[in-house]
Amino acid sequence: MLSLCLLLITPQASAVRLSMCQGNFEAIRGPAYQFALQSAPGNVDPLLVRDIEVGARGIYQHWEALLAAPVPFVVDVRLELFADAGAFRQRKQSLVPELPEVTGFYAWEPRLAVALLDASSVESRHRALHEISHLITVSQLGGAPHWLAEGLAEVHETIVVTPHGPEFHVNPRHRRWLAVAAAPSLTELFKAPYTAWTAPDSQRLYALSWSLVYFLLQSSEGRGALGFTLQQASTHSCGSYDAGGFLVRSYPGGAAALQRDWADWLRSV
Repeated sequence: MLSLCLLLITPQASAVRLSMCQGNFEAIRGPAYQFALQSAPGNVDPLLVRDIEVGARGIYQHWEALLAAPVPFVVDVRLELFADAGAFRQRKQSLVPELPEVTGFYAWEPRLAVALLDASSVESRHRALHEISHLITVSQLGGAPHWLAEGLAEVHETIVVTPHGPEFHVNPRHRRWLAVAAAPSLTELFKAPYTAWTAPDSQRLYALSWSLVYFLLQSSEGRGALGFTLQQASTHSCGSYDAGGFLVRSYPGGAAALQRDWADWLRSV
């Protein structure tokens, strides 16, 4: 841990690169953020690509604001977009064959986010930004619990960059689902096993993750607690840490207050 702190305050370092799950941090020079489209340009609407690029940078800047680190982490975003479903499935099989049927995924080793284009440009944008959010989360934390990674991705996919900073829209699909679901539970969300996230009824967990992160971003207290959680998780990158524990300890009033305020907010949305 001392080595990380030393790197963060080394004047010569312009950024810090996380070596995936090795516990090593390498001080480097150069831009902290880079974006590259690796699809054939003629196959993708350039306006959509530009919109995705602006959103991706907005996600990175949102992370910067939440982490408030003196030296930023390096994030190399490489994006592949596929219009052909067969070619997309072949790419998924070559990189992440263990995944079920999906419309987007990320692969850490090539620093790659991949999305299947939809007839709707809005849906295509959401898919791409969702996977880019995952890629940035892994770049920052080396790994994260599902509720945190999916909550951030579900929120980030709707990002709108304005002159005053990023704005995030309510996810109508999740909101409709939560309106008729049982009351939210922090324990259920934090303790859900991996198999629950791939089960046929996993929609509840994705909706709860989105709602918790979105709720936290609505207040200075919530943003502070989420930022503290990400800061602590970043400090413990690739080690064992309790993100839920960081969150409830940093939220004013603890777990009981967070559970109450989250439920009250959901009823008002």
